[in-house]
Amino acid sequence: MSDAPAIEKALAELVPDGAASARRIPETVGDTLFPEERAAIARAVPRRRAEFIAGRACARHALFRLGQPAMAIPSGPDRAPIWPDGFVGSISHCEDLAIAVVARCPGAIRSLGVDIEPACPLEAELVENICTAAEQRYLANAANAGLLAKTIFSIKESVYKAQYPLTHTMLEFLDVELVLDATAGRFDAVVANSALPPLGGRFRIEAGHILALTYIAA
Repeated sequence: MSDAPAIEKALAELVPDGAASARRIPETVGDTLFPEERAAIARAVPRRRAEFIAGRACARHALFRLGQPAMAIPSGPDRAPIWPDGFVGSISHCEDLAIAVVARCPGAIRSLGVDIEPACPLEAELVENICTAAEQRYLANAANAGLLAKTIFSIKESVYKAQYPLTHTMLEFLDVELVLDATAGRFDAVVANSALPPLGGRFRIEAGHILALTYIAA
């Protein structure tokens, strides 16, 4: 089982001021869904149901930390969460953990995107589909290129989630170019053909998982 408390602590250290986070282990979360949420997993397999339930539980706990009573977080036609009025947020899950981050809106944060992935190397045949030419040059000089490539994958997932509520644009991985500061655990991201300013965020590898968070300031 994952070192979930260590991951929760690491996630809390990634989120900017004014935001809140939470984590859950899918296999330990009971079915706490609201009726409005059930349509999203009506035909889902048990594993997907468990991940969805844990993600919604995370989101409600993070919202509670900002003073919001428990309420439904249904899915829109595009399957994105519909957050309560006055909040923005993001949910992610992998096989053994679910996480969520939320913030008040309007406030200092316009949008958030979070991702969690197992900390294992990205398959070599996928690198050119995920990483731009500049990113591949960066990887060529890295000792742990496979893990860094997987980190780039995770960061780009978080970038997509952060920009989507504002642009409703479906991005390809190569539409996003990153500049990583691996020592500081920070990154800058530029989205091609977008009116958004350069995006930024933080990442961390903790307890066998990659955590990536993108936030767009107001």
